[in-house]
Parts: sequence; structure tokens; C-alpha cells
Amino acid sequence: GMTTVGEYYLLRDQLQHLSPDVVVLGLFMANDINFNLGHQERRDARGTGWAERLGRRSALVHYLHLRALAADPRHRLWSESPNVALTLVDSDGLHMLSDPAGEIATYMKEPSELIDRAFEVLRNVLQEFLDLGRERGFRFAVLVIPTRSAVTGSLDLPHHPRMLLELAEHGIHVREADLDFARPTDRVRAICADLGVPFIDPTARMQRVGMEVFFPTDEHTTALGHGALARELLEHLDDWLPGSR
Repeated sequence: GMTTVGEYYLLRDQLQHLSPDVVVLGLFMANDINFNLGHQERRDARGTGWAERLGRRSALVHYLHLRALAADPRHRLWSESPNVALTLVDSDGLHMLSDPAGEIATYMKEPSELIDRAFEVLRNVLQEFLDLGRERGFRFAVLVIPTRSAVTGSLDLPHHPRMLLELAEHGIHVREADLDFARPTDRVRAICADLGVPFIDPTARMQRVGMEVFFPTDEHTTALGHGALARELLEHLDDWLPGSR
């Protein structure tokens, strides 16, 4: 459930004792992009009540809160400002913190300013990973974790198969012809090239293997999918870490 921003702070503040030689960031090409935008807004909107303070300090309380929300969205121990929702809806009407809508926003051939900002946030975080690596002596690379849509070349949202129709019912009109499923990966590839970050893209390999790399009704990768990711990583390892094998 972490974003790229959260993973950076986890590495910087809690994992330094591991003294890694190599750090590979697995970047899921959907909500890992748009969810980064939620950090500043959520930080500004955080309450100061005892429940939220306890939730920030206790992993158990935070976990129980999430389980309660999963059972019933009304079971919210703390609330966020309504401004969070308003500031994270782009000019197309797509909410950045919605799994399906935010993913669709990343595919738009004519991206909104908010999505452009999401990629700028990602660029800044990757730069921070690089800087941390120079400071602590580790190599840094990005491994793309493709979406189902990127592998199939068509909109494939198993939990929301009628998503475009659902959006249309709310007055948000997006056609599949408006979408480019390779665009998010291409944008990250360009950012990595500019920063000099090794970029590993297993999309073509996963396309060759087929949709068995994903669970039938889920966007997560199966053991076969993890194997494809691992083989792609292994093939590139010698390119940027000579003598690693």
C-alpha cells in the first residue's frame, strides 16, 4: 500500500542499517504514479485527534482501522478535509486517489496538468533516491511492474470492467481511443534516461508469456509473473552492476 514517496522515506529513515549495495524500485505503472499526489494534501488535512495520533504511531491501530473501513466505510476513526477530494480531481473529472479513475488518467493521450504534476513528483522522488544512493553508497535502478492494460494493449480493469460507462453515468466522458496504454511507461523511461537511472521494462516479456502472469480477476502478478519480472531484472543486472554474478 505504499507509494514511491513512502518507500523513499522508509528506505531513508528505517532501512539504513541494511547498508544495501543495490536498491531496485518496483514501480507499478498505475497507482504508484497518481497516489504520490495525495501526500501533501493528506498531510495538510490530517486531524489532531487522539485516534489519528494513535493511528500514526501504532501499526496495529492503523491496521485495525483499515480492516474496519474495508468492512464498512462508515467506520472511520479520523476524517480528512473535503479539500483533499477537491484538489485531487483533474480537469477531466478523474480522481487521482481512485484506483480505476486515477489509472485511466495516466493513460490519457492529452494528460491533465494534475497528471503532469504526478510525473514531476515522481521525477523529484527518483532524484532523491539517486542522491541518497550517492550519500550511502548504493546503486539505484527502476523496475517497471506493468498493468494489465499495458500488457493487453486495451483497457483491462478486472474490478471495474464497465469503468468507462460508469464514468459516463457521472458525466465524465472518456473513450478508449483517448488512451495510450504505453504512455506512462514511456514517460518514466524518459525521466530515468534524463536522470541516468537504469530502467528495466519487462512489458514485452510479460506479453510473450501471456495473461497467466496475472491472477484471473486481479491486477497482481502470479508466481509466473514474478518469474518474468525476476528474469528481466537478472538479464539487466550485469549491464549496470558488472561482476554481480
